[in-house]
Amino acid sequence: MVRQSCWKLLHPRRCRSYDTRARSTRPGAFTEGYFRDPERTAAAWTDGWFRCGDLGRIDADGHLYFSGRLGDRLRRKGENLSAHDIESVVMELDFVAECAAIGRPGEDGDDEIVVFVVAAEGRSVDQEAVTERCSAALGRAAEPSEVRAVDALPRTESGKVAKGELRKQQATA
Repeated sequence: MVRQSCWKLLHPRRCRSYDTRARSTRPGAFTEGYFRDPERTAAAWTDGWFRCGDLGRIDADGHLYFSGRLGDRLRRKGENLSAHDIESVVMELDFVAECAAIGRPGEDGDDEIVVFVVAAEGRSVDQEAVTERCSAALGRAAEPSEVRAVDALPRTESGKVAKGELRKQQATA
């Protein structure tokens, strides 16, 4: 999760943030659909809304802030957890510039939560504070197994955190 805008909407009145999902008010206003994937495009259009699964918000000036994927779920201690919820809680800490939460396979079949944290300028990552904040806000099931301080998060060309790359890094660590 990052605090900067990924882009400014050209027609903010044709898009809105609803239930944290960016949706268009009419077909074609936001996107024509998925590139060369008509089945996925058709499935995404429901009741006039394009349900892409991206999580984010739109500010008063029309800037869109991407914060995660709706389907980015972790399974821990019998609970389904949202990586977005974990990241939102971690972002509340004043020493955090940005973060990303992923799951890695645990020995018991559940996911172990790994949180990658980029410290705010002039600050350092307090791993214990991250763990305590997640537990207090979301319950013990949301406690990270590992908090990893990193200089930067890998990004896709569109500016999203490349969680697949973080998973690869985790697998080789």
